[in-house]
Amino acid sequence: MKKLLIALALIPAVAPAQSTGRYRGPIIDVHLHAHTRESLGQPAPNPRTGQMSPKTAEEHMTRSLEIMKQRNVVLGIVSGSSVAAVEPWDAAAPDRILKGIGGDDPSKFMKPEDLDRLFREKRLDAFGEVAAQYAGYSPSDPAFDAYWTVAEKHSVPVGIHTGGGPPRTPYTCCPKFRLKLGDPLLLEDLLVKYPKLKVYVMHAGGFFPQNALMLMTMYPHIYVDIGALSWTPIAGDLLEPFLKEAKRRRMLDRVMFGSDQMRWPEAIALAIDRVNRLDFLTVEEKQERQRREVPRTHLRRNRAASPVGGRREPLSLAEPAQP
Repeated sequence: MKKLLIALALIPAVAPAQSTGRYRGPIIDVHLHAHTRESLGQPAPNPRTGQMSPKTAEEHMTRSLEIMKQRNVVLGIVSGSSVAAVEPWDAAAPDRILKGIGGDDPSKFMKPEDLDRLFREKRLDAFGEVAAQYAGYSPSDPAFDAYWTVAEKHSVPVGIHTGGGPPRTPYTCCPKFRLKLGDPLLLEDLLVKYPKLKVYVMHAGGFFPQNALMLMTMYPHIYVDIGALSWTPIAGDLLEPFLKEAKRRRMLDRVMFGSDQMRWPEAIALAIDRVNRLDFLTVEEKQERQRREVPRTHLRRNRAASPVGGRREPLSLAEPAQP
């Protein structure tokens, strides 16, 4: 019945109707979050279940890693606002974690040369979540150019936020937030300017699913993750139509699983269960994807190998298609 998007696990709909069942194989989650005491904030109810979020960043990490192990999530890209936020995850589960760093406002982010040094020293594996929308920027704003240059140079995965945010966002945390800045078509200028940048569009465009699909059609080297579409009440109704259309267009091989657990570790399981309930995705599609070469997972692994699809070999970024 269903297939759990593992890394680039969704594959084109070229096979005939196949058997149904729950996918229980290894999963790669490309959209996880690490927190510090400041970023975690006060406990808040899960918008889906009402369960309160952990009280400490350590509890959030420990519970997230427990659920990853329970649900066979063998690898995850964990994004934090600083290196200090993600290093404890790497120390606790070095074979299960790729470290990412994100931000929203380039005027307040670290200098490009510092980011370059962190990638050079292998202290980071990915750049993202880049949430430019929250600071009132387009991701193609020239203020980000130096950072895209660094990411392209090091061939790291770059996760860029698209879609929306929680209700009343401009009145709470982020007065410069605007919905129009979540349109994935705003990535087009940077994709043209940096053709070797390894981009994945987070939340699959969110409230702009058709624009995400158009972007994937025009630029066949980019990928998307399902992020908040996988479990949140505000965007959950967008998941099924997006995946059905991506399957119809034979683009499922460029859709990745990402739970975007935010402050709620249990969202990892919620996201997995949600995808497993989609009866138009088959187990065979997933199994076939697992038999393909692991290096096509659009991820980079500079340390130990992880078992994916029954194989043990390093993960690396796929080379993008030439423009």
